[in-house]
Amino acid sequence: MCFDNLSIEIPSGIHKIQKDSYEEGFILLIAYADTSYISILCGGNATLNIKAARMKNLYARKEIIEGRQIIYENVPVERKAIFDLAFDRLKENGLNTGN
Repeated sequence: MCFDNLSIEIPSGIHKIQKDSYEEGFILLIAYADTSYISILCGGNATLNIKAARMKNLYARKEIIEGRQIIYENVPVERKAIFDLAFDRLKENGLNTGN
């Protein structure tokens, strides 16, 4: 089941949040000014993939938590530890969906 209310700890400095709906669900995009971003897929018939071609010193990670695909991409080395901590906490604590 998809969620409308999501409460997760993520790195600060969010530039914009965008929700793109499609027939079976939606993708939540959380973008940062440095071009790093987090994507959360909630729905079926789709897959989030990490781009094969990445610039040097930019990092990406994918996790599946409670059936939701979650990735971060374009994260610079100086912010990687912060994003990893947020994803580690998500794995430990799960998603708080307000349900």
